[in-house]
Amino acid sequence: MNKLMLIILLPLLLLTGCQTQQVKSPDYPQLVFGQGASHFLAIESVTDGYTAGHLLKVSIQAFNRSNSSKTLRYKFTWFDAAGFEIKGLTSRWEALKTEPKEPILINRIATSPEAVSYQVFLSDAYASSTQPQGNDR
Repeated sequence: MNKLMLIILLPLLLLTGCQTQQVKSPDYPQLVFGQGASHFLAIESVTDGYTAGHLLKVSIQAFNRSNSSKTLRYKFTWFDAAGFEIKGLTSRWEALKTEPKEPILINRIATSPEAVSYQVFLSDAYASSTQPQGNDR
């Protein structure tokens, strides 16, 4: 009976370990880590505010804590006061090559004065699935 249970449970455990999960940072809930990014990316600070033209701006200071070069993929998603996504040019996936043990700085400004909140998706460009699954806000 134990061999039968092992045969049934082993594939389930392997499949569970391979699933892509997105992880929200407890310190920075507006950041969503996709496949691989949390393994090499250390967030130092996230600041936001408004420009003189009343556009939401965001600055992320991070650090590549790995011993190798990594390519970070990231995407900003902007939301209006009702929680609806605002489409724009800054809401596209971008890639940034990072060097080992080097600081990373990402700055973005929303394209609409309607933007009052945001989420930033971060992933390793070479992980098996670069786009986080789901669209949790």
